[in-house]
Amino acid sequence: MMTIHRKRNLVVSVEDGGTFEVVLHRVWKGSAIHQAFLGFYVLDSHRMSARTHGLLGQFFHPFDYKVFDLHPGSDPTKTDATMVVKNQRLTVTRGLQKDFSKDPRHGAQVTCWFVHNNGAGLIDGVHTDYIVPAIF
Repeated sequence: MMTIHRKRNLVVSVEDGGTFEVVLHRVWKGSAIHQAFLGFYVLDSHRMSARTHGLLGQFFHPFDYKVFDLHPGSDPTKTDATMVVKNQRLTVTRGLQKDFSKDPRHGAQVTCWFVHNNGAGLIDGVHTDYIVPAIF
């Protein structure tokens, strides 16, 4: 089932599956740094198979990680650290990101770890494996 909430979002519910939301996040006109983007959010995943994979599926199920060796990064306002996940040592930086899952219009600031090198070592494969050249 697909529900369109005009100028707000698109919600897709798959029978006996998950519920997903797609939101077009627009940025202010003339911004040289930011671009409009599609936010893809999983609202209900409890019925999804343990074999679900792909860019989102690999994070549906908990996995172990450890963060240590916190130290100042190249930006003095942000902390760098080492993260071990999936038997990989990754360089990460502490930062802020907007979480649009509860407030699709404005989002809420949340702290998170940014993985360097386009997520290499965290995601399966490389980031270019997940680029779709054309939808249709």
